[in-house]
Amino acid sequence: MNKAIAKTKFKQTEIGMIPEDWEAINLDKMCKIISSKRIFEDDYVQNGVPFYRGKEISLLIQNRPIEDKYFISEEKYNSLAMKYGYPKKGDILLTAVGTLGNVYLINDDRKFYFKDGNLIWLKDITEDQLFITYSLRNQKTQIIGNAIGSSQKALTITSVLKTLIPLPPLPEQKAIATALSDTDSWIESLEKLIAKKKAIKQGAMQELLTGRVRLRSATGEVFEGEWEEKMLGEIADCLDNLRIPLNASEREKMKGNIPYCGANGILDYVNDYTIDDDIILLAEDGGHFEEYETRPIAYQMNGKCWVNNHAHILKAKSTFFQPFLFYSIVHRNILDFISGGTRAKLNKMQLLKIIIKAPENIKEQTAIAQVLSDMDQEIEGLEAKLEKARQIKVGMMQQLLTGKIRLPYEQ
Repeated sequence: MNKAIAKTKFKQTEIGMIPEDWEAINLDKMCKIISSKRIFEDDYVQNGVPFYRGKEISLLIQNRPIEDKYFISEEKYNSLAMKYGYPKKGDILLTAVGTLGNVYLINDDRKFYFKDGNLIWLKDITEDQLFITYSLRNQKTQIIGNAIGSSQKALTITSVLKTLIPLPPLPEQKAIATALSDTDSWIESLEKLIAKKKAIKQGAMQELLTGRVRLRSATGEVFEGEWEEKMLGEIADCLDNLRIPLNASEREKMKGNIPYCGANGILDYVNDYTIDDDIILLAEDGGHFEEYETRPIAYQMNGKCWVNNHAHILKAKSTFFQPFLFYSIVHRNILDFISGGTRAKLNKMQLLKIIIKAPENIKEQTAIAQVLSDMDQEIEGLEAKLEKARQIKVGMMQQLLTGKIRLPYEQ
């Protein structure tokens, strides 16, 4: 039967106030806690049972696909399983070195083993595994606080044993886990939609910015005419003379609300500006030049800002449409123009030699930029929804996993 929650009375525990009908339980009272066992490189084989290092576990935690690269033999796996059991659906893995306290619930029947010392392994859990997963994520600060070591902190079985979980009755655990899981599904659907929209935009850029697909004018006619190739210096002005670097102490004395811009975005905010215009900032050094397909190498600023010496300042000439110039370079491969060394750099002379292909008709440039800008606005709107969904989930975890908000549940 569906049980409605009456007005909750609370009691004081070691982990704060929780409902009277909840308990604060040590983690070891609801599961077995062991660590992953030692695997040597000599144990690796060409094919066998997938062996996950910290990198692979991190990808699993992020719900991202992984590629099986390392393996141990079936014999080695079976010998470990005979002594310690084997990872199975419903077990929980807790990162114990590097980034501490990340939680992964094994939610499928995949066969694998994992790196020695990297993880704390919770098995044979007697409570709702999904609820415990969310509780551990909510208790991350407490868990990390119990880590040992000075320069390199680590979690051990002993330190994890100290973790206290606020535990409601099992039916309420399931209700809470379902509510949080539904929120996760909402977040995941938004993430997938954003990825899809970005892929569509990338395809549109490849078609529109090369002239393979032509748009129609306001009167409905397809734009015609050849596209021309011009060097960046012919269609844009470089305003690098307006750049002034500020160190951290100088910026601290100039705190304000005007963006202070670097190679890849806004670094700080100050109370003065060096330029007040619609500009494009393209990294001079420290840019994502090799990752141009997935990360931008340029960004736009409109209005007052202060620019340091790690970004070139570009302004399209009056005969060229500024947003079209931005889309022409934001994901452009310019590696041939980059000088090497310890820090890849795009000097001004090479910058001005970059070739831009564009229609001569500025109306076609405008139409193309508008299509891509509309796509950007749609993606930005979805990303805002995603951020709101994530904030809602954080609030739900804080409220539901402490009993401050109660859910009705099936008896």
